[in-house]
Amino acid sequence: WRNVLLCSALCITTIICQLSTAMPTRLLLVRHVGRQDFVDESWSGKAHNPYDPPMVVEDGLVSARKLGTYLNRRGISHVYSSPFIRCLQTAQSASEVIDHIYDIVPEPGLAEFLHEILYPEAYEDETIWAPSNMAKTLCDYLDDNAWAIANPTHPETIRQFHERCAATVKEIATRCAGTTTLLVTHASV
Repeated sequence: WRNVLLCSALCITTIICQLSTAMPTRLLLVRHVGRQDFVDESWSGKAHNPYDPPMVVEDGLVSARKLGTYLNRRGISHVYSSPFIRCLQTAQSASEVIDHIYDIVPEPGLAEFLHEILYPEAYEDETIWAPSNMAKTLCDYLDDNAWAIANPTHPETIRQFHERCAATVKEIATRCAGTTTLLVTHASV
C-alpha cells in the first residue's frame, strides 16, 4: 500500500509491510525540508562542503516542527536519516516534537543518487556528506554507534541506486518489524 499525504509542503509516503510479525510495519518516507543552496545561489561558492547544503533555517525549522507535530500521534519508535546535513537537521527538528525519540540513525543507504554529474569532484563518501563529528554538532540526537546498512559507491548507476534504496528500505523494515519508523531522505529516493 502507498498512501501519500501533503503536510506543510512536505510529502509523506507511507509504506505498510506485513512481515512475519503480527503487527504491520509502517515506514514513513519524508523528503528533507528546503535546502540552503536553492535560496542562496552563492552558498556553494563559500561552503566548506558544497555537496552538503544545510536546510533553510527559518522556513526549515517551521516546516520540520510542523511535520513532527503531525507525526507525534503516529507512534513512531525509530528514525533513520540520510547522512546529508539537511536530512539530519530535518530529522532532528521533527524529532524534538515527537515524544520518546532520542536517537536518529544516519543511514548512507538513504542518501540521494550519487551520479558523477551531480557530484563530479567527490570521490569518497566523506567528501559528499559531512563527517559524523561535524554532523554530531548539528544533530544532538545522532546515534553514531549504529552500523550502516549500505555504503553507496561513487559514482553509481541508476540501477545501483535503485538496488541500494530497495535493499536499505527492506533491511530497515526487517530491523524495525512491527513498528512505525520515520525515514528522512531525498526526493530521488
